Amino acid sequence: MGKREELKQRRSQERRRQIVSLALVMAGVGAVAAGLLILPNLTPVGDVTEVATRQRPMVSGTSMGAADAPVVLEIFEDFQCPACRQFNLQSEQLVEQELVATGLVRVEFRQYPFIGNESVQASNASLCAADQGRFWDYHDILFANQTGENVGAFTERRLLAFAETLGLDMNSFETCLSEELHQDRIDADRALGLSYGISGTPSFIINGTQFSKGFVPSFDQLKTAVEQASGG
Repeated sequence: MGKREELKQRRSQERRRQIVSLALVMAGVGAVAAGLLILPNLTPVGDVTEVATRQRPMVSGTSMGAADAPVVLEIFEDFQCPACRQFNLQSEQLVEQELVATGLVRVEFRQYPFIGNESVQASNASLCAADQGRFWDYHDILFANQTGENVGAFTERRLLAFAETLGLDMNSFETCLSEELHQDRIDADRALGLSYGISGTPSFIINGTQFSKGFVPSFDQLKTAVEQASGG
């Protein structure tokens, strides 16, 4: 065999080795990518803290209270926000019983997810629950299962588990969540919050004026501000 033919053969063999090596590398990358896609679906959902559902006064979607209430209280919250959870545990039922049920206040919940992607996912999920008339129940189960910021408490699988725990229609809920059908609503709420100058949660707007900034008001503080806004 001449030197030219021998060189040609060596080059051909080298090309074959390179092709095989590349194929093996690509196969490995594909396996890793597939594993990354599959792994979240194999991760255990973990324990789900259930909540006792309760009747709220005059509920309509993400709002509650009389449409003609003299005071509109807009509450901007992030479901991963510890201070938001604190407010809901300490004061929300008092707001419902003493301010909303009496016809004095209409509460408007506003989505303000800013802590991370899990906040956005939780916001979307809560609005998917709202489509089935269960926003406030889902709101409660989110706060009951808050365990920290971006630590996996609000992964898609857990958000689905919350919906299943509440007995929601899972086909429509899953479609709504996976397709992020309410992202425009979330963006609109955030834009509204920015127009008020909100930079954190929870934030409270009473008849268009920001009440609290940088602190969680007690129920008595909130009640006093509402009564002043109503002229009472």
